[in-house]
Amino acid sequence: MPTDPSNGDNHAQGKNIKFSPQLVLPFMINGLKWSRDLVWVPSKDLHGTAYVPPELKSNAKLAAVVLSLANILDAFLSQEILVAAAGPILGTCINLGLVVTKNALGTLVVRKREGTRGTRIVCLCGFSSLNLISCLVSAPGTEMMLNKSGIAQFKAQQIFLTVEDNATRFQPPSTTKYQEAVKECDTALKRLEGLPASDPNRDAAYVRTHGMHRERTKKWNLEESGIPLCVRSQMLFEKVEQEKQQHKVALDWDNKLLKRSQINNDLMFIKQEFPNQYALYFDNNENFKSGVEAFSTANFSFFGKLSKGDFAGVALSLLLGGISIGTSITACFLVVTFANSMDAKKSHSEAIEMERDRILHERMKSAKP
Repeated sequence: MPTDPSNGDNHAQGKNIKFSPQLVLPFMINGLKWSRDLVWVPSKDLHGTAYVPPELKSNAKLAAVVLSLANILDAFLSQEILVAAAGPILGTCINLGLVVTKNALGTLVVRKREGTRGTRIVCLCGFSSLNLISCLVSAPGTEMMLNKSGIAQFKAQQIFLTVEDNATRFQPPSTTKYQEAVKECDTALKRLEGLPASDPNRDAAYVRTHGMHRERTKKWNLEESGIPLCVRSQMLFEKVEQEKQQHKVALDWDNKLLKRSQINNDLMFIKQEFPNQYALYFDNNENFKSGVEAFSTANFSFFGKLSKGDFAGVALSLLLGGISIGTSITACFLVVTFANSMDAKKSHSEAIEMERDRILHERMKSAKP
């Protein structure tokens, strides 16, 4: 069967097709510009085209820089929180989406087109709310980012204190009987104090409360009847303390305290000695299982140090959080003031735009021969 030689030539040419830099480069440049405009507010988007004096361009550039930097800094400081809560990929996508959203809301606030007042008010509320939330999480977010091991240690200390509290506050079985005996002893003592020395019932009340003098060295049995009320109270107190001590011995608590001081690492100590409590919060790599728990612990750690005056321990987190708050407040202020400036209003004025077009049209007509 005859074949067309030109088909073979075309097939060979198809194999040798190479992408020309002149074709690929424009796509790459446009892609980079599109990516840049996602996270960086173009200054030209902050004003209209009807009236654009040099001062308006300068103010728009300043507003764009502050707005973009504030949003990028907020995203940087909240990245760790979002990653912990939603995972690396989804957390990063959410963070990028928040940056784009805040940039878009800030841009919409300054667009003074007629009939858009309600829209701009809604955008301003959304923009301010997102910035407020970013300010609130910036300092704990910095703590999570820069002090992961410290936060894990802080959580381990909380776990140890809970375990220690449970051990020391252990209620032995005899506790209820002891509490009842204490009340009976106190009641008897008050009654005894209220009886005068001449009262014929005083001796009997004394014996019922403390026992007779010859019985003071007697070894009572708690199961016996007729034990003096305050003697029984003291015996039950000793029994409760004995049961608490037996509970500590069963827990091997003294050795655990010694081991804790030797290890000098609460996270490692909890992992070795209390694996069930450890597994509730941490994985095998000593990372938090829950992003919510990590953020909660970071909050407790940061504000706990702050309330105790440990400014050295939170200096960097406080500094970056303060910068985030400052830039966010400045961005909100600039957006509002820029939107209400006379030049910005004129740049979006349809009347000025129509007048400008009319003048240009007349000039073009007069320029024609």
